[in-house]
Amino acid sequence: MRGDWFSGEQHQSFARIEGDSGALLLHGFMGTPAELHPISGVLEQNGFSTYGPLLPGFGERVDTLSGVGREEWIGEPGQLWEELHRAGKGQVLVGFSMGGAIALNLARQYPPERLILLAPLWKVMGGDWRLRLLPVLKRFVKQIQPFAGADLDDPEIRTFFADAMPDLDLDDPDVREIIRNEITLSTSTLDELRHLAASTGELALEIDVPTLVIQGKTDTSVRCEDTRSLVDRMNAENTEYVEVDAGHMLVADSGNAWEEVRDLIVNFVNGRNA
Repeated sequence: MRGDWFSGEQHQSFARIEGDSGALLLHGFMGTPAELHPISGVLEQNGFSTYGPLLPGFGERVDTLSGVGREEWIGEPGQLWEELHRAGKGQVLVGFSMGGAIALNLARQYPPERLILLAPLWKVMGGDWRLRLLPVLKRFVKQIQPFAGADLDDPEIRTFFADAMPDLDLDDPDVREIIRNEITLSTSTLDELRHLAASTGELALEIDVPTLVIQGKTDTSVRCEDTRSLVDRMNAENTEYVEVDAGHMLVADSGNAWEEVRDLIVNFVNGRNA
């Protein structure tokens, strides 16, 4: 399928200088900084400068995704996080989904004053046993079709495509056929994601900073039971865990749970209990 994917300015990296304190925000797999604009706005209103890098292989760079992996996903934002720390702007670290796994890696290197994890990725596809075959499978099967069996009427999927390519008519049968059969994802990329997610469990044992974890109750991408298990590995005295009535995109300000998510974040960064 041809077209300009994620071409709008909202999908680009951003740096908004609003205050002396700083926050780094990391987006999810196949996402862009646009999905974290609502949280960025909340933090800016509370005196934080916010930084949201576009991770390697995503957004307009999606055609390069098969050539990058966890080293780049951690390394590129890691350089920015180090710079922020050295400049005295490393107070808050925010990670959504895959960004949560990256955030845990960065928090080990340069601990923030406060860590926020939103539906943090730990077990890809719920730890499906077939993922263990990826190291071998990727040698023989180079691509999979991630939307082959997708419900293209699902609101979250429709929002994804509306953001990625606004002119796409998702109700056109020919477009649906193309999405299901022609959009592919490298099995090597999926294996890199599996490796990144797998590191999350061990990293959680090492984190000893105040941490807020928010999870959507109806999330099918990052399951509640996996996030609960991840939280069990964290320092209970320093960790606040909240489940909200939302799916995976609990960061969207159009969702039913947004006001709760917003208030949790505001209270947390200001050192108040929910």
